Amino acid sequence: MGVTSTDEGARRVGQARDEARAKRRAELLDAAVELVRREGPFVSMEQIAAECGITKPIIYRHFGDRDGLIVEMAMRFVDQLADALTPALGSDAPVLELLVTTMDSYLDLIERDTNLYRFLTIHTGERRDLVAGLIAEHVGLVMERILTERGLDTSGVKPWAYGLVGLVHFAGDWWVEQSMMTRAELIGHLVNLVWIGFEGLGVGDAPPRKIDVSLAAGFGSSRARAQNASGRSPSRSQRSPQ
Repeated sequence: MGVTSTDEGARRVGQARDEARAKRRAELLDAAVELVRREGPFVSMEQIAAECGITKPIIYRHFGDRDGLIVEMAMRFVDQLADALTPALGSDAPVLELLVTTMDSYLDLIERDTNLYRFLTIHTGERRDLVAGLIAEHVGLVMERILTERGLDTSGVKPWAYGLVGLVHFAGDWWVEQSMMTRAELIGHLVNLVWIGFEGLGVGDAPPRKIDVSLAAGFGSSRARAQNASGRSPSRSQRSPQ
């Protein structure tokens, strides 16, 4: 039996309904993200609903429940993070430069989008570890490629990747809360620990030594270089993406 005009009409109506629903869902997600960026990480579902001009049950109709909305917001942030890290992780730059630029890309994003980052760390609970895990898997692939190209042992790639991401991830959490140093200073501390280790810090028999990460080619964006020169971090009001 062929498709009748009635069947085709019903299909088109259903498709139009799905497209309208997807568009409305994206608009609600946009509004929720922008509210968090503007008002801070402690906004409530009531505030989000008011910003959207609807009630909470309607939000839940689109996202299932409160957690559904938060997961969608988290996935959008993960997409931003992946876009930020991909150029650095896909680079054939020297390893030290790769380390510096990858840390810089990650910390630059959470600095520019601090309110959204803090909102997600507060509300996503165990799911935020999934984000770090996805990043660690990507970093592990890059580390394995680099070691394999040099004919080196790759048996420690997984713990190294997860340890490295955990270091930057939790140091970043502390940094956005405390704001006790610039991004460039934080990267300097982390890179020196990773690159030269505790012995290089002077706790072993060898004298302490230090790497000037600002000399790594291509370090940071123009924002990072300006921050390096001034010694100041951008104010919180300046950290939402343009």
